[in-house]
Amino acid sequence: MNKTAVFIEFFVVWLHPPSADYRLRIDLAHRIKRGTSVTAAFLYNNCKSKPDDNCNVDVDLRAIDPNGIVVGKAPNLVPQNEKVLPKGAFYLGKSHLAISLGGSPGVRRTQALARDNIAGSRAPLVQTVEVVG
Repeated sequence: MNKTAVFIEFFVVWLHPPSADYRLRIDLAHRIKRGTSVTAAFLYNNCKSKPDDNCNVDVDLRAIDPNGIVVGKAPNLVPQNEKVLPKGAFYLGKSHLAISLGGSPGVRRTQALARDNIAGSRAPLVQTVEVVG
């Protein structure tokens, strides 16, 4: 999760790297000012393929406030069904969650549940961010 403006910059560079040898850097936010718009997205790699050499991966994203209440969610609307990339290469997931971090200061959590539907595996992921001010 990071500021939406940072995510947009990341997405543009993901689609149009400045050079063939450019190495994209991913920075996660750990403290964000209250009222800031943030976006959570996911990257994944090494999915198992179907006989047609495609992956089948999906993810659900949720934002949770300090009291444990879900304040935003993005259930998987667009499953990944992409050709398997070379080992070590990453996919940028098609689902994302954009919210404004309002309310009282405190720690917010973003939860992602990624599923590789071919391998039958699941990966729960959590990131926290402290809302200040």
